[in-house]
Amino acid sequence: MIVTPRRTCAGSDPRGPHARRRRVPMSLLPPGFRDPSESAVYDSILDLIGSTPLVRLNVLTQDVPAAVYVKLDHFNVGGSSKDRIGLHILREALAAGELDGVTRIVETGQGNTSLGLALAGARAGLASTVIAKPDLSPQKLNLLRMLGVEVIPGRFDVDHDDPEHAGGRDAARGAASGHVVEQAAGGREQSRRPLPVDGTGGVGPDA
Repeated sequence: MIVTPRRTCAGSDPRGPHARRRRVPMSLLPPGFRDPSESAVYDSILDLIGSTPLVRLNVLTQDVPAAVYVKLDHFNVGGSSKDRIGLHILREALAAGELDGVTRIVETGQGNTSLGLALAGARAGLASTVIAKPDLSPQKLNLLRMLGVEVIPGRFDVDHDDPEHAGGRDAARGAASGHVVEQAAGGREQSRRPLPVDGTGGVGPDA
């Protein structure tokens, strides 16, 4: 659908009496869509994590004497950069022998991290439990359940040491006997069964 300015009466222009029609250069729009035959084929949904595209900003940076790019991490299959964190944590834990086919992943409901761990865990055939924050969005809760995650409601109206606290270690440990991942200071993720990394869980490369 093409929308043109509505004229209020014959010869008038809603933009004002001195408005002039401006030609929009065709070069501002791509000439067409990319060839579908060039689309990549992936063997696993986890192959869509990382290597997210960069887009150069042109209009907002007209007066900036430098090239400015934005990285579209929402192109990750789970919608955020936390997909890389979840995949990296599980990959390192598997390499260290911390996980086996009967290990359950337990995470204290931080939202995007939960989705990243659930995606990687589902592909690896591992069960997951999330101690959900009370303010976790319904959309993310639905996605977690769709991935087969056991969701246990957590609370913020109790002491942090209370087993029912949404971010408490006891809540995660009491939920199941498994590999517990929780938020560390500064919002970084760490494993309660120490992994052979720097304690933050790392984010892994994103070439």
